[in-house]
Amino acid sequence: MSITITALEAERFKRIKAITLEPTEKGLTVIGGRNQQGKTSILDAIMYALGGEKYRPSDANNKGEDEPLELKIELSNGLVVQRKGKNSSLKVTDPNGLSGGQGVLDKFVEKLALDLPRFISANAKEKAEILLKIIGAGDSLTELDLREDETFNNRRAARKELDKARKILESMSGAVDVPEKVSVSELISEIEKAQEIASKKAHYQGLIKSAEAECDRLSDEIKYDEEEMDKIRARVKANETKLAQVFENVVNMTKETEAIDVPDIEPLREKIDQAEKINAEAAEAERHNNDLMAARKRFEDAGEEYDSLEEDLKFVRQERQDLLANADMPLDGLSVEDGELTYNGAKWDCMSAADQLMVATSIVKQLNPECGFVLMDKLEQMDIQTLAAFNSWAESQNLQVIATRVSTGDECSIIIEDGQEK
Repeated sequence: MSITITALEAERFKRIKAITLEPTEKGLTVIGGRNQQGKTSILDAIMYALGGEKYRPSDANNKGEDEPLELKIELSNGLVVQRKGKNSSLKVTDPNGLSGGQGVLDKFVEKLALDLPRFISANAKEKAEILLKIIGAGDSLTELDLREDETFNNRRAARKELDKARKILESMSGAVDVPEKVSVSELISEIEKAQEIASKKAHYQGLIKSAEAECDRLSDEIKYDEEEMDKIRARVKANETKLAQVFENVVNMTKETEAIDVPDIEPLREKIDQAEKINAEAAEAERHNNDLMAARKRFEDAGEEYDSLEEDLKFVRQERQDLLANADMPLDGLSVEDGELTYNGAKWDCMSAADQLMVATSIVKQLNPECGFVLMDKLEQMDIQTLAAFNSWAESQNLQVIATRVSTGDECSIIIEDGQEK
């Protein structure tokens, strides 16, 4: 059962002279009055009495009083909290008459319930973290947010790679015909063979010339020896035989030489001159086709990577959506989007003042369910209809709201004037 405030007595505290207040068990207790009459001092008195020394005002005593302040709060669990005397010492008494200190109060008094403006002034991330802590989804949502950011960045990089691959592919022409490469080494080998044949033929031609010269020389000797035929007949006969043999050799070699066909090497030289250009064109065509295939592969891979990351991102976002949708929120319509608290789709700075108070109150109540009350200042930002709706909501939540409002209307539970109940 949540603990609420059943009674407050305050004397000589800040602007308060003497006040007695019995808040309603649930719903709104509106403290009304004009400005600077002591309305906020009542909230400060509760904060100081229950919250401890850190809520002690620098000038706690009423300036018009010589006696020290006295504060007394009775709680629905039977505890009685008192601060009085020169040092405003704290005394907490339970129903059995036992005394305690601040530690007893800290177990169930939610600090933000005493100081709601601290939650309202927190930044968007801090508000979201408080909500996620309440629903127990902080770590899971943080992990999902990190996964979503990582997947989103990876998908963005994949998209850039896909666009780059597309531009490269679009800038390239289609595949080109690759001319048949020319083997320079084979052409050179053919030239060498032709040169070898030509050299052989030249050698034979040299031998023929030598043989012809030998024939001429021998003929001259025969002419010379004919004058001395008898003396050298035997020699002539031998030379004739030798001449016949040499002549036969000349005839045979002449036939052999004439049968030799020396290839024309000029076309081969021309092919060699053209081979470098042809082979360069072939290499360039092969390189172009290889680049084209690589560009197509890069484009296909980038597309597959992008599609995969797109699916991952959808999955992570769905996980995140499911996590928040299944969470037990303090208030219907609450969520966390992009690390910020939202209510019915609106971020904090886009909520109405009334919605902000309702959201803040519901979250603070959930922080410590044992604390059944919340303090609110400056409730004049709500009109009467909104105030009534807020009161109905607080009652439905079994929440006690003690609030101030610059007003003296019928909506006020108590009117304060010059530090006292009017």
